Amino acid sequence: SRLGMEPRQAQRMMEAARRVSALPNASTSTHLVDSVKSESKLIELLSLPDEQFKELAEVGETGDLALDDIVTMSVRELRNQVRELRADSEAKDSRISKLSDDLNKEHEKLTKAQRRWKSATPDDQLVQLQQAVTEAEQNVLAAIGSESAGFRAAVATLAEHADSNGLDTAQFLGDTIGRLLTALRIVRDDDELPFAIPLVNDGAEA
Repeated sequence: SRLGMEPRQAQRMMEAARRVSALPNASTSTHLVDSVKSESKLIELLSLPDEQFKELAEVGETGDLALDDIVTMSVRELRNQVRELRADSEAKDSRISKLSDDLNKEHEKLTKAQRRWKSATPDDQLVQLQQAVTEAEQNVLAAIGSESAGFRAAVATLAEHADSNGLDTAQFLGDTIGRLLTALRIVRDDDELPFAIPLVNDGAEA
């Protein structure tokens, strides 16, 4: 070319001019160009998404990239910084997209479950409700745990520590277990239930 500029570079400069002219006002675009002070650096900024390019011009920074720092950066340093910003932005977009997909899938599952519920017989609905109770029960049992995990393990560890050091935690553990038993009794004795739930069939009061 007569200007001594490669076609690719000329295209990039035209794109830079377009991006700058698309900024909200002349003073913002002038400030951006004056701050960058380099055609090469301005071209590097074209790799930023439109929103980040606009934010940099309007606010003076986007992510970890500040307009005031660009003048002291080399083109290579700026290129690396822009790449990191793009990677962060793409990762964020990916997380948002996944969250949106997950929400859509959950909505679809809920819609299907509602359709199945409406079309099910009372007996089939009873099975579904019993399954929901069983799943909730399993969650509670999992939280209670065993000798090596969960609530039981935490109680055992505390009791062993207290015994080894001559400390008394009987009242604390009694109150804790009492609250759990009370919570179960509240479920069992709920006055809103249409029929009474019998005592547990283990020969002892729950």
